[in-house]
Amino acid sequence: MGNGFRQIGRLTIVIVALVVACATQRQVSQFEIDHTLLRADTLLTRDQPDSAAALINELVRAVPKDTVLLWRQAVVNSQLESVEGRRKAARAFRKLSELSPNDPRYHLNLAKVLIDQTRIGDARKELYRAIDLAPADEEASLILADQYLKPFFTKDEGDRADSAEQVLIRLITNNPKAVAGLSKLGGVEAVRGKIESARIHIKAALAIDSNAVEANLVMGYVSYQVKDFAGAERFFARALTQMDSTEAAGYRSIEYLIPPSSIRYYRKMSTHERDSLEQKFWSMADLDPTTQANERRVEHFARVWEANLCYSDPKNERIGWKTDMGETLIRLGRPDDKVRMRMGGSIVDATPVWFWQYRTVAYPCTLAFVDQMQSGNYTFPFPNRDNTGSFRLSASKEIAYLNNIRKPEESTLARERRPIGLATDIYQFRGDDGATAVLEYVAISTTGISLGQDPGSNSLDIRQATHDSTQTAIWWKDTSFVPAPSSGGDTIYTKLGLPHQAGKYELSMAVELTKQNGFGLARDTILVERFPDDTIGISDLVLTADSVLEPSLGSFWRSDREETPRPGHVFSGSKPVYFYFEIYNLPTDIARQTSYELSYTLQLIKPTESGMRSLMSKVLPRKKESISMSLHEVGRSRDLVRVVALGVSELREGSYSFTVRLTDMIFNRTVSKTTKLLLVP
Repeated sequence: MGNGFRQIGRLTIVIVALVVACATQRQVSQFEIDHTLLRADTLLTRDQPDSAAALINELVRAVPKDTVLLWRQAVVNSQLESVEGRRKAARAFRKLSELSPNDPRYHLNLAKVLIDQTRIGDARKELYRAIDLAPADEEASLILADQYLKPFFTKDEGDRADSAEQVLIRLITNNPKAVAGLSKLGGVEAVRGKIESARIHIKAALAIDSNAVEANLVMGYVSYQVKDFAGAERFFARALTQMDSTEAAGYRSIEYLIPPSSIRYYRKMSTHERDSLEQKFWSMADLDPTTQANERRVEHFARVWEANLCYSDPKNERIGWKTDMGETLIRLGRPDDKVRMRMGGSIVDATPVWFWQYRTVAYPCTLAFVDQMQSGNYTFPFPNRDNTGSFRLSASKEIAYLNNIRKPEESTLARERRPIGLATDIYQFRGDDGATAVLEYVAISTTGISLGQDPGSNSLDIRQATHDSTQTAIWWKDTSFVPAPSSGGDTIYTKLGLPHQAGKYELSMAVELTKQNGFGLARDTILVERFPDDTIGISDLVLTADSVLEPSLGSFWRSDREETPRPGHVFSGSKPVYFYFEIYNLPTDIARQTSYELSYTLQLIKPTESGMRSLMSKVLPRKKESISMSLHEVGRSRDLVRVVALGVSELREGSYSFTVRLTDMIFNRTVSKTTKLLLVP
C-alpha cells in the first residue's frame, strides 16, 4: 500500500512540475523530458496507459512543437480506445502532418485514427495524401482499398469496388512486387467474376512468393471457379499448411456441413475423433470419387475464403466464416438473388435488411439478415430456426427451418449438373495372376441428354476408381466411350473390367457429358473374394436373355465384343433364361478325371400378382413356384464353363432366387452361389 501511494505521489509531482512549466512558460530541460518519457514507459509496462498518456499530454503542452513528443502522444493516446484518446491522437497526428507535410507516415496514421472515429471521408483524404507521397507503399493503399470494399460487401455498391480496384492497380503499377496488393486485387476481381484478370494478378503474386498464403487462397478460388478442382485443391492445401490453427479453423471445421443438432457433440470430440469423423465425412461428401480432387471440399474451401473476404471486420475482431451471412454462404452457397431494403422508421434511421432468395436448393426459401446497429454487421433477425423475417409475408418459417436443420449443406456444383441415371451390376471371376476380375456392367440412361450427330457431343467420359477400407484410392481408369449406333433406345450399355486383390473396396463410377454438363455417379461397396488355386470355386452367376454362343473362360469379362450377351435381372416368362458361370480348380483322381455334381434351384421369393389374380393363384395353382434339377458329370478339365438354359414359362410371375451348388465327389467339398431375378409377363 505504501509503495502505491509513493508511486502516485511521484506521478503527481511530475505532472505538477510540467503544469507549472507550462503556466510559467518555463523551458523544459532535456533531462525533464527524458525523465518523463522514462516514467511513461514504466507506466505502460505496468499496464497503466491512462497515466502514461496524462504524463505525455502535459509534456507536449510544455513542448508543443517537438515532433518526437507529438509522435509519442499520438501513439499512446491511440492505444486508449476511448473517444478522448482518439481525439488527442488525431490532433497530434494532424499537428505532425502540419509540421512535416511531406512525411507520409503522419498522414497514414492520422487516417487510421480517423477511421476509428468513423470519419471515413476525412480518412480517405489523408490516405490519398499518404499514397501521393509514397506511391509504392502497400499499407496506405490496402487500407484505402478496404475502406471502399466495406460498403461494396455490405451494400453491393459496384462503383466502390471499382474505386478499390483503381487504388490497387495504382499500387502495383508503382510497386510491381507488392504481393499483398496483387493478392487483394486478384481477390476482389475473383468475387466480381473477373476470373482471367484475377488469374493474371495472382500468378504475378505467386511468381514473387509462391508461399504467400492469401495469393494461394485466391488462386484456389479462381481455379475452383473455372472447375480446375485438382489445381484448386493444391493451392488451398499449400495455404492451409502455412496457417496456424486459428486461421485454418474455418477451412477445417465441418460444423456448418453437419446437422445443427450434432454440432454440440462435434465440438466436444477429441482431436483424434474429430479428424476421423472429418475424413469419413469428406469421403462420403465427395461429389466424384473417380477424380483425385475432392470437389465438395474444394467448394467448401472456396466458400470459406469468400465469407472471410466479404464479412470479416478485423477492427471489431469479427471473422467472416463465423458471421450469420458467412455461415449461410458456407451452408447453401451464393443466393440466387439478393434484395436490399430498409424496414421501419424514417428514411434516415430505417433498419437495413438483406433478403437472400434461394430457389434451386432442396428447400427453397428467403432468408433475412438485419443490420440492427447499422454498422455493416448483418445478423439473423431471429434465432437460427426462425430466420425469415416474420414481417415478410412471402417468407416461410417452416422452409427456412428445413434448410437449417434437415438439409445443412448444399452443393452448388451438384445443383448445376444435369443428372445422368446409372445402374450397375457387378460380377466376380477368377482373373489372371492371382487377382480377381471384377466386371462392372453399366446401364446409362439417355433421358435428359441429347446425343446428336456431332461425334464430340456423343462422347461420354467414363471414369472408374477403387478405394480401399481407409478411403485411399488404389486404382483409376478414365476412358472415352462413344455409344454404338445399335445402342439406341433410352439406355446405353457398356461393361468395364478391373483386376483386384481380395478385400473390401468401394467402387465408384462416374459418367460425364461435358458439353451438356451432364453427370452421373454410381457407388458400390463390394467384398472381393479369393479364388485359391487349391480350392474349388464358382464365379458369380451371370443371367442373360441371350444365348451364349461358344462359351469359354472369360467370355464375359475378357471379351470387348459388342455381341457379348447383356446381363440382367428382369426377364419375360415367355423366353428361357440363360445362366453363365465358371468353375475353378476341380480335383482329379488317379486317372486324372474330375467327378462332380451340379444342382440348380429356382425358388419363388415373392409373387408380383395382386388382388383377385393372386387369390386365384393360391386357390387354384396352375403354375409352379420352383424348379430343381441336378446332374452328375465327369471330365478331364479342372476349369469349366457352364451355360444353363432354363424354361420359365411354367413359373408364376414374381421374384426368385437362383442357387447353383457344386459338390466335388472326390473330396466331398461343396460351394454354392446365389442370385436373384424377376419374372414378368
